[in-house]
Formats: sequence, C-alpha cells, structure tokens
Amino acid sequence: MNMLALKKRIFWNKKGWTLLEMMVTLGVFAILGLLLMTIFLAGETLVEIGSEKLSLQQEARSSIDRMLKELRQAQPSTITVNAQGNNITFQIPQTVDSNTGEITWSSQITYSIGGINNVQLLRTQVGSASQIVLANHVNNNAGDPNRLQFQLDQVGNPSQITINMGLANTLLKGQTVNIFVTGEVNLRNTS
Repeated sequence: MNMLALKKRIFWNKKGWTLLEMMVTLGVFAILGLLLMTIFLAGETLVEIGSEKLSLQQEARSSIDRMLKELRQAQPSTITVNAQGNNITFQIPQTVDSNTGEITWSSQITYSIGGINNVQLLRTQVGSASQIVLANHVNNNAGDPNRLQFQLDQVGNPSQITINMGLANTLLKGQTVNIFVTGEVNLRNTS
C-alpha cells in the first residue's frame, strides 16, 4: 500500500467527531466568548467614564466662565468670601450715568453651594426671586483639596480672585468620575 492510500484510509475512516473533541472545541469557544465579552464590557465602561468626564468638564468650564465674567466687573470693596471659602458675595455695575460717570451698583450677588444634596453651585441675587443652578455634582467636602474654593489675593480690596472647583459623579456601575478646573480673574474696577 502506498503512502497516499494509507493517509486516505486513516483520514476517511473516522465516522465523525468524538465527544472529547466536541467538548474541547466548545470549551475553547466559551473561553473566547468570555474574553470578548469582558473586553466589550470594559470598553463600554471606559466610554461611559469618558463621556461623563466630558460632560462634567463642560459643566464646570461653563459655570467658571460665567462666574469669572461677573467677578471681573465686581467692586472690590464689596467682595466677601465666607470662612470655608465656598461662598462669595459681591456687586457689579448696573448702570453708568453718561453725564457724570457715576456708577449704580447691583444688589448683592452670591455664588454658593446648596440645592439638592448640597452639591449644586447656585447664583442668587438680593431682590430676585429666582436662583440659578450653574453646576451640579460640585465637590463640597471640607477636607478635599479639589472642592469649590474662592480665594482672594488680599482681604478688603482684592485685585485678583482664583476659583477652584471639583465636580464628582458616581456612575451606575459604581465608578466615581472626578474632574478639577480652576480659573483666575483680575478685577477691572480696582482703584
């Protein structure tokens, strides 16, 4: 018998797959399936974290930009920051008399923590019935360096204000997403 005929006979004599071969094949496919599912779930989690970080970053940047725009115009002698550093009160120009140049200042404006679960950044103005929510998920933990913090370069008549703000949110899967932004403004109405 030649070699080719022998190989054909050995190969074609099998009637099908053995139970052991089938179990090994199913086991390999099951392991591959689990690996692919693990990779997919990890990727999905990373996308969710990235999306939440982007959302928090946009929220924080938008609220800091708004605060800096108003604080740039503030009358330095009216600026006060509470002892915890998470509350600032000030006044901005409301009108300017074109003949005399005299400035009429607004009522007191305050940026503070409050609202739902005490993690919202609120803007309130004396005499106004509405509060504006500038940001949610604001970090207000006293011992955390990434919490909301207003800092004046000097007390009484500051020329510069720094705002540090951290936002944190816990996702449904239990991961906590944190971001931190900072902004600095030089006051225009210093004398």
